[in-house]
Amino acid sequence: MIPFFGHTFNEDAWSPHAEQDYFKIGEAISYIPSRAWLSSFIVHDDNLGPNLCIPQGFLDKAKVDYVLELLPQGWRYSGVEAELVAADYFYSILPELADSLEKPWLRRLLEYVIRKKLILRHVPIGKNDYLAALRRATDWEGRAESTETLSVLEDLVPERYWMIEVSVPEVFSTNKRKLGEILLDAERELSSDIDGTSFVLARFPGCYAFFDQQDGDGIPRFSTTSSSLESHIPVYSVGS
Repeated sequence: MIPFFGHTFNEDAWSPHAEQDYFKIGEAISYIPSRAWLSSFIVHDDNLGPNLCIPQGFLDKAKVDYVLELLPQGWRYSGVEAELVAADYFYSILPELADSLEKPWLRRLLEYVIRKKLILRHVPIGKNDYLAALRRATDWEGRAESTETLSVLEDLVPERYWMIEVSVPEVFSTNKRKLGEILLDAERELSSDIDGTSFVLARFPGCYAFFDQQDGDGIPRFSTTSSSLESHIPVYSVGS
């Protein structure tokens, strides 16, 4: 058994730009996991020493019997599961954003979705860390989130959740920036149905989305409100 505790990042990775058949969930939902830019895992090996790099491509089924994921205390399900459900929510929210396409970066995000270039990255995060990061963040034009919005969010978000960051290759691999995030409640069991049970909120350029209800046909409906962040902001990193 070898403990994995980090990874290296290759912003010049070829495969996520060149491959035509990306990670998919069915035919309608498609995205690139952020691990496509992962170069090597950082590990300790009790036989070979500490702080060694194992290339991602080395870990195939012939060399690995099983993998255990250690979750932070209080998290009820894995980040991989969160990412899959968040992708479903993302595509369900898209119709509600049609009236906001005058915002350049939201329009660019939707163009990348059509080209199957959406990137998702899951991060376990607590309420205080998320709000602190959002409070520090400024978009590419130097805009910050309003204090009124931050105050409202403080009353809305739970203590523990998965943050699934939303980005596109144009800003993710080179600038380590994102266009928004989807928050899922990590303190309760994950619901695979798009019924709002696990959904907290989503933020995209210029707007937030909140779950309203399912209509008579079971289609989820979302309401939106404005955000002062209208372009990309830095991805989350511990201590940033």
